[in-house]
Amino acid sequence: MLTLSRIDDATLRVCVIPKRVREDAKEDTSETAQCTPLMVTGNVDELDRDLSTELSRYTTSMITLGSNLAEVEAKHSASVKAVEAEKKDELDRKRGKSP
Repeated sequence: MLTLSRIDDATLRVCVIPKRVREDAKEDTSETAQCTPLMVTGNVDELDRDLSTELSRYTTSMITLGSNLAEVEAKHSASVKAVEAEKKDELDRKRGKSP
């Protein structure tokens, strides 16, 4: 969502609010982080000159954040599987089913 607000005679504020991918994920910190709004305030000349650069930096940041979160989730999942496998092996040894 994009909103434009007039602050005074010479100043405007542009607010870019990304759409949530999943509406049921309001408590999901990764979803919340990726929906952080961008607000840029300035006069018409400043916005004309800088808004496209700020939008580019913002989208790059969001893409990087999403990429890093996917990497963290994958590592976490692999760690959980490794711990579960170790516990299963330990339980099997205690039961006398060691390989």
